Amino acid sequence: MQENTRDFSTIKRRILQYLESKGITKYALYKDTGITNGILSQPNGISEENLLRFTARYQDVNPAWLLRGEGEMLLADDPQASYPRLEEEFAGNVADLSPDPQAPYRPDPAAIPLYDTDTRSGHAPLFPENGHTPLGYISLPGLPPCDGAAYVRGKSLEPILSDGDIVLYKEVHDIPEGIAWGELHMIRVHLLGAVSVILRYIQRSGDEMHVRLFYQDPHRAPLEIPLRSIRALAVVKASIHCNTLSR
Repeated sequence: MQENTRDFSTIKRRILQYLESKGITKYALYKDTGITNGILSQPNGISEENLLRFTARYQDVNPAWLLRGEGEMLLADDPQASYPRLEEEFAGNVADLSPDPQAPYRPDPAAIPLYDTDTRSGHAPLFPENGHTPLGYISLPGLPPCDGAAYVRGKSLEPILSDGDIVLYKEVHDIPEGIAWGELHMIRVHLLGAVSVILRYIQRSGDEMHVRLFYQDPHRAPLEIPLRSIRALAVVKASIHCNTLSR
């Protein structure tokens, strides 16, 4: 597995170092994680989604070592390393899902606040932080009870959702009992000491400690993550399709 990695990202070099130490081939990694073949041979960085795939599959990696080169490679070899320690370090990044009590008065008690967010590639602060003021409110007859709404940006969920569509979501307080299996969710995940929010469908995994995230696109491999990494969850209750008409 020896190869020239001088031009590779630091994290890629550490991933290759881990694979070599464990006797795992790159082919096996691609097969087990769903990471696209050849990613580790390309002289550039690595995406957040591929990092999530790697750490969800190889959970003995020390996140501090992988991201910053601190401590030992394996969690079992570093008594100071643990996911809870990193979670405490970055705890301030975890958002409160509750609507802002200081938000302007709703024109209708059933109106749903619409937040200005960016959902490109499925990543965005979809659950507003405290003090986040809505752009406005949505009020339509027959809408189910929802806690908020957000714009979709990007094409990662086409043809189900398009750029400019709006999703309306209801917060899930009881995880995992409140998961609507097979349905679209907004999920705040905490892995590698970082917080991301992704818009994905959720399936049951092979065991109760993991869940599987997927697109409707059969050409895109599902991502399996530890259930404990989910820090907040909301099920998408409705969507509004916005047509863009050209003159």
